[in-house]
Amino acid sequence: MFNLKPLCLLIFSPLCFSNDNCVFNINQGQVNRLNKSCTYNGTAVISQSGTVLDCNGAVIDGNGENNIGVAVIGKGISNVLIKNCIIRNEKSTAIRVSSGVPQNIDENNHSLKYSYSPKKILIENTTTENSGGVNIYIDNYVTDSAIINSKIINSKGVGVYLDYSTSHILVKGNSFIGNGLNHQGRELPALAIDSSSNNKIIDNVFSQNAAGSMFLYKNCGEHYSSGKSAVRWQGSNKNLISGNDFNDEKVGVWIAARQSKDLSSWGCADKSMDQNGKYFEDFADYNYIISNKFKSVLKGVVIEGDNNKVINNDFIDSSGNDIVLPRTKKYEYLGLKQSGNDIVK
Repeated sequence: MFNLKPLCLLIFSPLCFSNDNCVFNINQGQVNRLNKSCTYNGTAVISQSGTVLDCNGAVIDGNGENNIGVAVIGKGISNVLIKNCIIRNEKSTAIRVSSGVPQNIDENNHSLKYSYSPKKILIENTTTENSGGVNIYIDNYVTDSAIINSKIINSKGVGVYLDYSTSHILVKGNSFIGNGLNHQGRELPALAIDSSSNNKIIDNVFSQNAAGSMFLYKNCGEHYSSGKSAVRWQGSNKNLISGNDFNDEKVGVWIAARQSKDLSSWGCADKSMDQNGKYFEDFADYNYIISNKFKSVLKGVVIEGDNNKVINNDFIDSSGNDIVLPRTKKYEYLGLKQSGNDIVK
């Protein structure tokens, strides 16, 4: 998947390594290896394809004042590797991957937006913790990227956010612990899959996250009138969720998590199901939830979408709400019950 340039691996060169005074000196398109005895401040900006940031165990500390620890930003940027980092206490986000183009630019030209959005971005063996917002933010239209063997801990917002129109993101072998600390008024799970499709969520551990582990939904185009948002054109469909451990959670996996949520104050662009602008149809369909383990989870899998498959999952010390198909606002206003869901307990 990843075709990183083998630069600076064989010959030690000062151009390829950060200097020793604990200040970022990112050489774009090359391998950058930080001093492991350092604590770095500020933002490491990666703006060119083929760049490697090997933190080598060094700490990047935002001290609650810096907004972003590592920013991967640029039109068409690809083949970027971030590894062996400890990023903590950022005011907003530990790692953000983005094209840097505002959401509402070229809003309806999906192929164009995919062409200039980042792809083949790998985050590996990295700890992100105590972010004031989202620990790892994968911005809209990012594709073919991965977060593997990392720790996502104690974010005040979502632990990892897959924004709209992202696809083919691999999230594997990670630990999600204690995220969503500031969850009043919003659903802030460990992993939010928002209008994002064809992703693989495999072999992760979720434990003690505030609102739940993993929510799949189609954003209603919230705050669209601000001019900074975009209408979502796809649901969170065709995602594979397999081999994960869910421990001590309120909700394990919630499919179409906004199907019955009052969004009247969110400024949605979509047409509401009711006459008062409270409830909006949500789409999270054709997902596979296979061979996961749920232990001491209040609600294992909540299904408010259609044509999902829930097969061969284990439920241990459950409250009896292993698989829940609640009465939804979609049924109340449109007369449509959940349909086509295949459940093999």
